Order: sequence, then C-alpha cells, then structure tokens
Amino acid sequence: MQFKIFQKRDTPSSPASLSSKLVPATPKMRIGDFSLKPPVTPTLTDASLRGEQKRTGILEAQLKEVSLTASKAYDQVEDLTLRNNMLEDQVLQQKQLIESFTQQLEDAVRVRQELNLFQEQESRKKTEERGQDSETLSRLVHEKEALRADLERMKEELQQCRSILGEKDAALADMKVQHRKEVQQLNMQLQSAPAKPQVILRPATPTSDGEEKCSQYRGIVDMQKQKIEELEAELEVKTDEYEKSLGEIKNTMLVLKNSQMFLSKQGYLSPSVREAYFGNGGDRDGGTGGGDTYVLSNISFLP
Repeated sequence: MQFKIFQKRDTPSSPASLSSKLVPATPKMRIGDFSLKPPVTPTLTDASLRGEQKRTGILEAQLKEVSLTASKAYDQVEDLTLRNNMLEDQVLQQKQLIESFTQQLEDAVRVRQELNLFQEQESRKKTEERGQDSETLSRLVHEKEALRADLERMKEELQQCRSILGEKDAALADMKVQHRKEVQQLNMQLQSAPAKPQVILRPATPTSDGEEKCSQYRGIVDMQKQKIEELEAELEVKTDEYEKSLGEIKNTMLVLKNSQMFLSKQGYLSPSVREAYFGNGGDRDGGTGGGDTYVLSNISFLP
C-alpha cells in the first residue's frame, strides 16, 4: 500500500492561482430560454471572490490535514514494516530454536536408547555376577568347612605334639637325673679306689695280685668311660631329637596360629573359640608347665 504525499506547491496558495484554475460554469438552460442571444460570460464579484478565498482556505486546511494524516500513515507504515522485519527475525529465531529443540530431542531419544541398552547390559551383567557370586559363596562355604576340618585336625595334632613333648621332657629329665647319678657313682668309685701303684711291666715276669687289681680297676674305669661316652652320645641324639620335635611343634603351632588368625579375620571362629585359643593365655611354648622353659627367638617355616 502506497501513499502519495501532497507537497505544498500542489495546493492553491493565492486567489490569482485559484482564479486562473477556475472554469466558467455553464448556465442551466430552461424551457423557453431558447434564443439566438450570445452566451453571457460570468464575472467574479467581491462576494464570490471572498467565497472562493474562504473555500480555498478550507481546502488548504483539508489538504494540510490530509498531508499530516498521510505522513502519520507513512510513519505507521514504516513502523509496521520495522515490526514486520522484527517479526520475521523472531520467526527465524523461533524456527532455529525449534530446529535446535528438535535436534536436542533426537539426541535425548538416542541417549535414552543407549541408556536403556546400557541398563539392559548392566542388568544381564549383574545377573551373571550374582550367579558367579553364588558360586563363589558356595566355594567359600566349602573352603570354610574344609578350614574348620583342618583346624580340628591341627588341634588334635597339637594336643598329640604337646603330649609327646611332655613325655620327651619327662624322659629327658629322667635321663639327666640318671646320668647325673651314674656320674656321681663313678666319681665316688674313682675317689674310693686306692692309688695306682707304679708297676714296671716285664713280659717274662708273672703279674702279682696288685697288678691284677690295677688292671681290673683300669678295666672298670675304661668301661665307665665308654659307658659315659655312650650316654653322652645318646644324650646328644636325644637332645637333637628333642630340638627337632620342638621345631616341628613350633612350626605346627605357627601354622595353627596363622590359620586361627585367618579364620578370626574372616569371622569363621566363634567368640568362644577365639577366647579359648587367644584369650586365656595358656601354654604358648608347647610345654606342660613343668621342666625347662623355652623362648622362641626366631620362627620360620620349614622348606
């Protein structure tokens, strides 16, 4: 829609210009006025001139109002055009926003599908893990029962080792007492024996009674020395066996203690069992409460 703006030069501004543009009006013909008279040329009077001027002023005012209205309408058209451009920009932005939302919705749908697939995989994985956990739990329960059986067997072996160690301690103590008595008897015999006479042995000369007694004493002394050597060798063997048995018992006790610690950490031992084996502080050295006391200075596993 276009509006034509009226310029000031298009409006009549003076009576002269208005009169120059006026066209003479043709008089109305009435019946009976037909004659051969020439037409009368109208002339402007002062009253008609004033009327024309008044009319011209009215037309000028109307033209100014129309021009102002047209200018306002043109401004409104420009405003509407600007608004239309802004609306087109908004529509373009809304279109881009809708496309962005559509893309985000598609991405969200794709992510949701991937999440559902991942959840299904995790669910299957957890189901498999639960099955494996149940198998592991069954295996652990079986191992627990086996460890309990091993613990009971080790306790029995420990009791047997303690009893054997007690018997060996008693036998060793008896052997020490007997050996001490025999040594004392030999010392008494040696002290009560007469002084050895100085004898010169001659092959051709027959031996006397004193020499026979000295020979007997020497034989007795040699026998006692041999017996002492045998007793010392036997004592050394018994001591080695005792130390070997003690080492085996130490290793057995260490294995048992490690097993008890493992079972205690895993919660396999009841509080009463833990108190029985750890709380009351019984004989930790494997002895029976009598005889010598042995201190463990170094403990290591046998190869």
